[in-house]
Formats: sequence, C-alpha cells, structure tokens
Amino acid sequence: MAATAGLKKSGEGAVIEVGATLVVALRGQVQDLPLRQRRRTYKCYNFCAGRGMINLVIRLLITMAALKGADFFLDNFNLRGDFFSLFCFSIVLGLLNWFVKPILVFFSVPFIVLTIGFFYIIINALLLYVTSVLMPGVLSATTFGIFWGSVLVSIFHWLLTALFRVREKK
Repeated sequence: MAATAGLKKSGEGAVIEVGATLVVALRGQVQDLPLRQRRRTYKCYNFCAGRGMINLVIRLLITMAALKGADFFLDNFNLRGDFFSLFCFSIVLGLLNWFVKPILVFFSVPFIVLTIGFFYIIINALLLYVTSVLMPGVLSATTFGIFWGSVLVSIFHWLLTALFRVREKK
C-alpha cells in the first residue's frame, strides 16, 4: 500500500491506495483529487466488505451444497449433524484446500503428470479424509466412499460455481 501523491492528509484519516481503488479510512477527507480519482474514492471502514466477502459466503454455501449432494447420492458417504456442523466442516475443508492443497500439489506434480491427473483426485480424497479426522463425528465414510465423495464434491462444486458464476479473485 502506498500513499497517493498530491493529496492533503487530514489529521483524523489516511488515504490508502489498494490496487486501482482509492480507499479513505478513519474518517479521512479527500481533498484536491482529480475528478477521475474522485469517482473511484469510497469511504470504507471494513476492508473485507464488498464483493470479496459475498464471494466467500457463496463459495462456502456451494461447498455445503456439494457435500450434501455427495451425501445424497452415495450410500457409504454419510454426513451427520446439523447445519452448524456442516458449516464448520465446510470451513475446515476450505482452509485445508487453501493452505495444504497447493503444497501437496506442488510436491506431487510428477505423480500427477505420471498418472495423467488421477493423483489430483487422490489429493482431494486425502484432504476430505483429513477433514473428517479433524472433525470427528461429522462424516462417516468408507475408503471408497471418501474417494467417490471427493469426486462428486468436485463435480458438484464445479457445476454450482459455473451456475452461480462465482469468479476467482484477480
């Protein structure tokens, strides 16, 4: 984050440039900005709000729906508990996909190439298994249930993401 040149700083606030958007925080005042920059200037006290937070909630709901879809179609993949336990399970799965999956994929690229992408499905199944170990009692499934559940969760997640047009953050 860099300060914007040609901007008078007020005593109460600061102007922060985030990407192409100018954000005024802590009751700051924008003074002497060109008209083009004034149109892109917003008062914002919560930097997480906006389209990104809505995207996160939509992705979480899509993951929950994909898990329930796999639960519906597979006999040996059973989700137990209420909405809150499924919500927590989806959060843990999402965090593992966010932090651990890139590391696993990086170190297993030779296996992924050698098996023509099949090992990527094994990584998804492994993360689903680790999530079920971290949250005991929410998912009871056999080995084949976890494997086919990860395949169905991936397919449902892909379809629902395409249906709701959820985009990656650029």
